[in-house]
Amino acid sequence: MKNNVQKIMAMILMALFLAGCGNGSKTDSNISDVDNTQKESTGKDADGEIVRLRVGIGATADSALGQGVEYFGKVLDEKSGGKIQVELCAGSILGGDRETIEGVGLGTFEMCNIATGPISNFSEKFLALDLPYVITDRDAAYTALDSEKGREVLDSLENSGIYALSFWELGFRDLYNTKKIIEHPEDLKGLKIRVMENDVYISLFNGLGAYATPMSIGEVFTSLQQGTIDGHDNPIGPTLTGKYYEADKNCTKTHHVYSATVSMINRDFFDRLPTEYQQWIIEADEEAKNYERKLVQEEEEESYKAWEQAGGTVTDVDMEEWADACAFILEEYKDKLDMEFVNALRGQ
Repeated sequence: MKNNVQKIMAMILMALFLAGCGNGSKTDSNISDVDNTQKESTGKDADGEIVRLRVGIGATADSALGQGVEYFGKVLDEKSGGKIQVELCAGSILGGDRETIEGVGLGTFEMCNIATGPISNFSEKFLALDLPYVITDRDAAYTALDSEKGREVLDSLENSGIYALSFWELGFRDLYNTKKIIEHPEDLKGLKIRVMENDVYISLFNGLGAYATPMSIGEVFTSLQQGTIDGHDNPIGPTLTGKYYEADKNCTKTHHVYSATVSMINRDFFDRLPTEYQQWIIEADEEAKNYERKLVQEEEEESYKAWEQAGGTVTDVDMEEWADACAFILEEYKDKLDMEFVNALRGQ
């Protein structure tokens, strides 16, 4: 009974959130989410209303990912002549990463753009993207992610009711903590580190001697302040825009995992749209993907400087030492991995 009440309350809260995502996004009484009960089977709105795409992200609106989604909306508005409008729902307003993905799969809302970590809960093909020190070169990663093999990985979400459009980017993940300067893998021993809801991350940090604590990014800041966790890992860009220097100021530049994100849309919703609308979305997503990736790269080094200026510390490390310490993960997960894809991500 208690679980049922909690589920009902969660549904009510979600409905309230969906009434308007905010974050400076567009709202209009003529905007519609193409409800099955009111629209033609093609997805075209029978009343001539504008089609709305609510896009959920865990990062803040001013992050590179948030700016990328805003750019996606701008391009799509131009291509469609205003017929499709994008509403950015940033800062985990639609729920945690896993819940947001589930929401898109169920059709609760239309789109999201989420880091690959929790996506492996829906398809093991994404596990390769969370292996430490497999991706060390962005260009090699782009080549692999944008290839037919990358397309196969994206298509594995079809069984979850999701059409995955493309891989975007968060950047290389670093470590942040409240306790001390971390230089070597053994310095992690005993620290409670938030990780994404992903078996690879849990195994990795537990194997390094930390206490891995799976948690949605939306809960991290408060958990750090309350002492529930001692640190977390994330790329510098969203960590800076989220002002985490106020919570766990010590940054260790490990670059242990390259964090891609996936731009995804509910499959049934997409299929109901007219072909022209579908093409506009695909084209706008491609342009926004390239724009967002470039933005992440341009902002990365400046973000480290800004982090220090805000009172945080940045510690460089011997990445070969860290890679050696993390090597056990590949052996642990080798039976679940497509090594052809892993090698492609390595640039081999």
